[in-house]
Amino acid sequence: MSVKGWITTKAHKIAERWQRPSGRIFEYDPGLDAYRRHVSDSLTFSQIKTLLRASESGDLATTLALFREMECKDPNLRSVANTRRAALTGADWNIVSAADKHQSIADRRLADAAADYAREKLSELEEFTEVLEHLALAIGRGLSLAELVWERGDLVAIHRVPDWRLRSDPQRADGVQIVVKDHPLGIDPGPYKAIVHMPESIAGFRPVECSILWSLAFLHLIKILALSDWAKFCSLFGMPFRWMTYRPAASATEKDEAVTMLKNMSAAGWALFSENVKLELQESSQRGTSPFADLMEWCGRQQAIAFLGGNLTSDTTGGTGTFAAASVHNDVRLDLTQSDAQKEARTIRRDLLTPLVKFAFGENCPVPYFERQIDEPIDRRAEAEVIAAAQRAGLEVPRDWAYETLQIPKPNAGDAVLEPSVTEFGSMEGFGGA
Repeated sequence: MSVKGWITTKAHKIAERWQRPSGRIFEYDPGLDAYRRHVSDSLTFSQIKTLLRASESGDLATTLALFREMECKDPNLRSVANTRRAALTGADWNIVSAADKHQSIADRRLADAAADYAREKLSELEEFTEVLEHLALAIGRGLSLAELVWERGDLVAIHRVPDWRLRSDPQRADGVQIVVKDHPLGIDPGPYKAIVHMPESIAGFRPVECSILWSLAFLHLIKILALSDWAKFCSLFGMPFRWMTYRPAASATEKDEAVTMLKNMSAAGWALFSENVKLELQESSQRGTSPFADLMEWCGRQQAIAFLGGNLTSDTTGGTGTFAAASVHNDVRLDLTQSDAQKEARTIRRDLLTPLVKFAFGENCPVPYFERQIDEPIDRRAEAEVIAAAQRAGLEVPRDWAYETLQIPKPNAGDAVLEPSVTEFGSMEGFGGA
C-alpha cells in the first residue's frame, strides 16, 4: 500500500471511530420485560451447574438471573453484598482534571475546561446516581451495563439496562450484546454507546465466570438445603408425637376420621375422636443435636469472607469475634473498597468521560478522571497516644495541630474545660487553655 493510501485509510478509521452515535437501543418492551422466568426454584446441584454454564453459550441473562435470585432469597448474602457496594456508592465522587494528574499536559486550560464540562454535565443528569448504583451491582455479579443516549454529540440521558437483556458476544469472550425485539440474539451497542462495567473480569473468560457469586452458587444451594432439612427436623422433633390406638370394634369410617384429626392437630391443636380410639401425646426423649444451624452459620461466614474479606465485619456475636477484631477486618474491607473505586473509575473514564469530552472538545482533548473520596477510618485514641509519646520525648507539638488532629474544638475564653489528665497519656500540658 502506498503512503498516500495508508494515510487515507488511517483518516477513515479515525473518522469512523469518532462518528457521533445517536438514538436509543434499549427501550421497554412488554414482550421482553413484562415477564421474567424464575430459574432458582427447586434447585439441585445439576441445575446449578447448568445455570452457571449457560453463560458459556452466550446466555448471560440466565446466569445473572441466578445471581439476582440468590441475593433476593438469602438475607445474609444480600446484606454482605449491599455492604460491599454501599461502601463504594456512599462515597462522594468528583471529576479531576487530567492536568492535576499529569504535569506533562501542555494545554492546562483545555484540560481544566474539559473536567469542568464533564462535572457539570454529569451533575445535571438526575439519573446519574442511580446509574452508579446500577453499575455497582457488577460487584458480585460480574457485569452491569448502562446505555448512553446522545443527540448530535450531546449526552442527554443514561439508561440502566436490566440483566435479562444481556447476551455475550460470540466473537469476543468479554463482549456484551443487548437483546432487542428485532434481534433476539442481541446486537452490539457500538462504540461509545454503553458503559460496560466488569470489575472481576479475567482475560479469556466470560464476564460473569469469575464473579464472587459464581463462587458462592453451590454454597447457596447447601444453605437452602440445610434450611429445608432444619424445618423438617423442627417439625418432627419440635412437637409431641401423636400416637393413637383403636379398639377392634372401630369402624373404617372412625379410623379415617381419626387419621384426619391427627393431621389437623399439627395446626389446630384439638381433635374429636370416637370412644373406640385412644390418643396419646409422647415427647421425644432423644432429640439429638441439630447440625443445620452450624452449617448455615458456616455458609454465612464464607459469604462474608467472599464479599468483605473477613466475616468479623458482619458478625461479632457470640464467640466468633470482638469489636477490636472487627476493626482489624475493616481495614481489609477498606482495601476492597479502594480497589472497587479504582475499577469503577477506569470504567467511567473509558466508556463515559472519553466520548463526552472528545465529542465536545475534539480528539486531542485530555480526558479527565473520575474519583471517589474514600475516607480512611481514623483511630483518635492512637493519635492521642502518639501526641502524648511525642510530648514525653521532648518534642514540641503545635497545639492547633493537636486540636485539629483529635477533632477537638478549641475552647473560648471563659469556657469550662476538663482538667488535664496524666493517668494514661502522660503530660497533657498546654491543651486546656485557649
